[in-house]
Amino acid sequence: MAVSKKPRKKYRPGRNLQDPLAYVLRGVQPAPVQTQTKLRLDMHRAFEGMTKAGGGTVEDWCVMGNALNVARALCDIGSYQENTQDIAEAQAAHESCGARYERMGSFGYSGQQLTDVRFAMTVHEHQLMDASIIHLEQALRSVEAAIDGKKSTTPIIKKFAFTGATA
Repeated sequence: MAVSKKPRKKYRPGRNLQDPLAYVLRGVQPAPVQTQTKLRLDMHRAFEGMTKAGGGTVEDWCVMGNALNVARALCDIGSYQENTQDIAEAQAAHESCGARYERMGSFGYSGQQLTDVRFAMTVHEHQLMDASIIHLEQALRSVEAAIDGKKSTTPIIKKFAFTGATA
């Protein structure tokens, strides 16, 4: 009699929702105002740091990159699809800003790059106001999958391994 070489898995019961209808209805609603406000403030604070001459930090660069990644993922999901190209241009501008930091040691956008990123921020603000919790969670999962190298259709800005700083 052959013995199975595959080890047994520990039993894990499935999730049991007490009120599935309430769970679904909460997911369809827009994100809470406090969450929207916090995300927008973080994004604006990082953008302001990046636009001051030499004032941007690696953390500011990462916050802006994350915001642009989520904006692109929301475009791919279906929110503001007409702005996909604009978000892609802003992502390219932001990547070149990171490359500039690698070369020169300070962040900065050129004139057109600044315009592209500012417009993408405006689009992302509108996305945050309009997107449901389900869409935001899908976008975050898509970005995380792309960062981990799993199957994802969302092109993202990966964190650079900046010399002398942690991303």
